[in-house]
Amino acid sequence: MKFLGLHCSLDHGRPSVLGVLVEVDDAGAESATEVFSHVADRHDDFALQLATLERALEAELALIGPDAVVVRARDFSPAGSRRKDTDHHGAVVGVLLATCRRFSESVSAMSGRVVAERCGTTKAAIEARGAALVGDSGKEAAAAALAAKEVGNA
Repeated sequence: MKFLGLHCSLDHGRPSVLGVLVEVDDAGAESATEVFSHVADRHDDFALQLATLERALEAELALIGPDAVVVRARDFSPAGSRRKDTDHHGAVVGVLLATCRRFSESVSAMSGRVVAERCGTTKAAIEARGAALVGDSGKEAAAAALAAKEVGNA
């Protein structure tokens, strides 16, 4: 089975998305691979950046055929409502969710806290497990993929 985790951030206002695929074979062996990396062109306006992201993700999802997807959403904090990029981040998450839903019936957005709860551990522990699978730069996406595995096996 194939479980995809996506993590998005804003790099100087540009959407940046990393995807990690966790695959489980018939014997239960687990492997993880970074399968998607997209940073929007800084010369494009935000709407075009989202459209380009959507097309790039569609192409990758058609190849992967994930059984379940978790998009890592931001953890909520009182300071979050004061951040200028909160609306843009939400728009990116929305594009990821809508695009993934066309390729999998099991698609969720989860904060880091919810990812950890779904995996029965702490946020620090699940991100450490993610880092062990694909390295520090992909720990959030890998953690989301592990949560997708839990969702897909539920």
